[in-house]
Amino acid sequence: MKLSELSESFLRCISAEDRARLKLKTREEVMSHGEVVAERQLHAQIRNLLNLKGIEFLEARMDKRTTFKVGWPDFTFAVLLDKPNKMDPTNVTCVPIPIVWEIKVSNAKLRPEQQEMFWKLQKKPNGWRCVVIRSLQQACDELRSLGI
Repeated sequence: MKLSELSESFLRCISAEDRARLKLKTREEVMSHGEVVAERQLHAQIRNLLNLKGIEFLEARMDKRTTFKVGWPDFTFAVLLDKPNKMDPTNVTCVPIPIVWEIKVSNAKLRPEQQEMFWKLQKKPNGWRCVVIRSLQQACDELRSLGI
């Protein structure tokens, strides 16, 4: 029997340190690694999109412990939204819109501290636009909905 043929239940009985030393991973660890790689790629694509649009942003690092508040979303930026006056459509007011994006791939959910931060950012007096982004297309659609 080869090490790669060990059952999932047996692998879970081996300590994480021993599995790492033997270069063995459970299915969950393999899937988790794949999600991290996919999320890192999506971060790079969104970074490029925001740069292409000339949007200045802050990005939380994925490779180190955050120095932001716990639960703070991955991307933070603001854009100006043109709001035409209903009485006079030629009279346009520019309104700054603060935005945060949390990047998640597949069906990953917000952690409790991220959900709490979204709630705090959206309620008064803050009023941030908080969005979970799962694809580059969704990011493009979000910017398009803001007229960018």
